[in-house]
Amino acid sequence: MAPARQHRIVKVITLDLQRRHIQGCSSYGIKPYKDCPTASKKKCPYRLFGYGLDEQGHRQRIRLSLGLDNWQEATEKLNQYRQDIEGINNTAVKPTLKPSVEEAMALYFKEESARGVSSETLKSFHKFLDRKRDAERFTPTLIMYTEAKGIKLLNQITPDHIKEWRGQWVLGAKTREKQWERVRQFFQYAEDAAWIDVNPAAKIRGFAKSRDDLPVTALSESEVKVILAACGKDEFSRTFLMTLRHSGMAIVDAIQLKPGRLTGESLQTYRTKTGVQVEVVLPPQLVERLNALPVQERGYWFWNRKIDGSNHQTATGNMRRRLRPIL
Repeated sequence: MAPARQHRIVKVITLDLQRRHIQGCSSYGIKPYKDCPTASKKKCPYRLFGYGLDEQGHRQRIRLSLGLDNWQEATEKLNQYRQDIEGINNTAVKPTLKPSVEEAMALYFKEESARGVSSETLKSFHKFLDRKRDAERFTPTLIMYTEAKGIKLLNQITPDHIKEWRGQWVLGAKTREKQWERVRQFFQYAEDAAWIDVNPAAKIRGFAKSRDDLPVTALSESEVKVILAACGKDEFSRTFLMTLRHSGMAIVDAIQLKPGRLTGESLQTYRTKTGVQVEVVLPPQLVERLNALPVQERGYWFWNRKIDGSNHQTATGNMRRRLRPIL
């Protein structure tokens, strides 16, 4: 059952069954793991999909068509594949993968992206863990810290290193806690992937609660009136702020709104970070403002997109800078 491949898999990290949708199926081209419609008389075949380690300890993707549309039969094939790999692993040299810090980061982000984690979320991980920048002005990333300490391999990082690096963070209370959560998530992933024997961040205590860590609260009616009044003659910004208030959207989502998302007083869109559909009823005065708002060249209300390849992150940054003086 084990496939003949250039890099023989000797250890399975993750392995699942996925539908491999064929042309003619209504789920074709959407998501390979989405099941076929209930009304479909013939189901699309299953495939094995996951990751494993080869004899050199390098991470390899597992993707094997089974040619079976029956879940029970496909499950039996999956279990047989695991047994075959375990048999190989009993006679083969144990994987000794010891990636460098940068290699581990690259593998981690590659799989997170393949898993469907949004680019917005990955961006926040990148800028804290592996992107190099001016250490005198910003908190050093993990790669910057390990380079300064002469640490090459991921498994050379100790709890004392983590504590020393964490002591160099110059962050607000909420950001600091979020970044610590990401660090622990990365090292837990590294331990699960057998890149390290012991998670150096597992037993380090989190940050103590700070008095500066104030809870996020909604703006009062009087504060909202002051903010809208501060827009002055800038009706564009006033409409955008009202859209944020009444839709509950983040700036990045409101930037990408198009008139087609508004049906009567019902606004529909998808969260950029999660892909979850959002539907909310807007007040009549905001609906009137949106319908009267000139539509930009590319069909957006608030994003004057010039070319197809332009990034919504740039438009989001521009809008934040526009609103900053008002707020």
